Amino acid sequence: MQPNRKCLAEPRQKVPKPAFSVFIRKRELINFSSDPQAEFDGQLIAVKGKVQDFNGTPTINLAREERIDLYGN
Repeated sequence: MQPNRKCLAEPRQKVPKPAFSVFIRKRELINFSSDPQAEFDGQLIAVKGKVQDFNGTPTINLAREERIDLYGN
């Protein structure tokens, strides 16, 4: 994992703006055992966290990987 990257996940929708997004701050990537984007891209996940407004989009900021649950696809 590259420590200077940030990760942003958006639900796949056919509308121009996603219903919400999941954001991991660059400084929080050290709390993950691998690159979250590479690990969870295309996977069905559930995240736990507080939903906050970020530039008009409801967003969950994740600080640790324990807040992500992976579901079988």
